[in-house]
Amino acid sequence: MIAAVFVFAIMDASMKRLSDGFAPFQVAAMRCWSSLAILCAQLLMTALSVPLRGARVAVQRWLAITTGLAGALLILRPTAAAGISMLAVGAAALSAVSYALSALVVPALSRSNDSTSMVFWSLAISGAGCAALRTRG
Repeated sequence: MIAAVFVFAIMDASMKRLSDGFAPFQVAAMRCWSSLAILCAQLLMTALSVPLRGARVAVQRWLAITTGLAGALLILRPTAAAGISMLAVGAAALSAVSYALSALVVPALSRSNDSTSMVFWSLAISGAGCAALRTRG
């Protein structure tokens, strides 16, 4: 959960910083790629629920997960020739995995921690990420 909140804070701060130097359509494209990472996280949640929670996933769902992730790769085309930075693709993948893990871990954490402490630490980590990315001006 900590990593997911941190990565989303970085993504948000980066988008705000980049919007000054890029055309609106370029910023919209970057936001679409970020949304694609969130959609992939939903697929990863199902896949990760097997080892983390012992859930049973039917063959049809595994096919849907595989098809969805393959579709995301088809859309992103993460190659140097496509003009997308591999660092950006890695950051999006890390974001999706972190979000999926946080969605699976939070119910377990809520059994031993109260909601106030969980919200506090989420906001504290987001704030630290934003402070680290802020520019002097």
